[in-house]
Amino acid sequence: PNLVALVSDDVADYVCRHGLVARLPLRLKSRSEPYELIARRNAHRHPALVLLTEALQALQAVPDPA
Repeated sequence: PNLVALVSDDVADYVCRHGLVARLPLRLKSRSEPYELIARRNAHRHPALVLLTEALQALQAVPDPA
């Protein structure tokens, strides 16, 4: 129930399409492949996951220096 994973868009699309996980509402920037953060569908969100999500969202608000 505490599963959280950083996976490629292709993997996230596959497992979400089959109802195995839920895509978390984050847009992650990567210099390589596009990635998504996923968690088990309908699972309780652990406080550590909430903190991780908030930290990643805060990073998204920072302009890219490039």
